[in-house]
Parts: sequence; structure tokens; C-alpha cells
Amino acid sequence: LFRRSGDETQFEWLKGALNKGEKIFLEPEKTTEDSKIASNCSISDPHLVAQLLKAFFRELSEPIFPYNIYPELVSLSKNLQSSVESWILGIKTLLWRVPVQNYETLKYLFAFLHKVQGKSNKNMMSSHNLAIIWGPNLLRPPIQVIFLFFFFPPYRS
Repeated sequence: LFRRSGDETQFEWLKGALNKGEKIFLEPEKTTEDSKIASNCSISDPHLVAQLLKAFFRELSEPIFPYNIYPELVSLSKNLQSSVESWILGIKTLLWRVPVQNYETLKYLFAFLHKVQGKSNKNMMSSHNLAIIWGPNLLRPPIQVIFLFFFFPPYRS
């Protein structure tokens, strides 16, 4: 579901309309004259909607998981295999440091992704595949970490 992109022209048009606050109907049968939807715009394409959702999170000025918890999240992910219980406790602790609006958004996103994963036999979106696709959209290193990684080899470990 999240691996394919929709039509690029439609994507840019819908993204622009959403950024202007225009009403968008995702089901063609609900389209009305005042919905501001072009008649040739197939907004029932799930790949287009998925692309819009990923782009929203990817283009935030600061990721939904803030930069200040990035090192601890990465450290926790490296220790996942040793103790799931300590990993869960660590995640819960870090979530207290996420701004409330981010936390509330993450609750809805993860509830949605859980439903997507529940149909992985049809959509091929296992929790592993979702993590690969969504990780970079939700968590990014601060620019300083990227700089150190590329220009100072000792930091690559």
C-alpha cells in the first residue's frame, strides 16, 4: 500500500489544495460542485492518499519524534533483541518527552497502521514492512548527526 506512489500530477494538485485548506472528498460519489475537486482527479486511489499521508509526516520541519529524543530512540532500537520489556519501558518513558500534539497524532497514526498491518495478508504491509517505510518519515537525525556520520568516520558505529 505505502510502497507505490499515485499519479504525480494528482499528488501535487491534492497537496496544494490541502495546503490551502480546501475540502477534499476521498470518495468520488461524494464529490459535489463546491468540493473543489477536478473531475478528472481520481482521489479514490489508495496509493495517492497513502503518498499524501507519508509526505505530510516527511515534510514536517521537525519530525513527529523530536530531534531531542533521536539518540535515545536509536539506542533503544539497538537493544530491542536483548529485552523486549526494557524496550517497552524505554519507549513509554520517551513518549512522555514528546509534545502532547505529537503524541496525540502518533496515537491516531499507530492505530491506523495497526489496522493496515491487520490486513497484511492482502496488502503486504507487515509490521516489518511498515517500519521500513514509516521509520524515515517519523524519525530523522538532527543535521549534526548526519554531518558527523559522513565527514568523521569514527562516528559511523
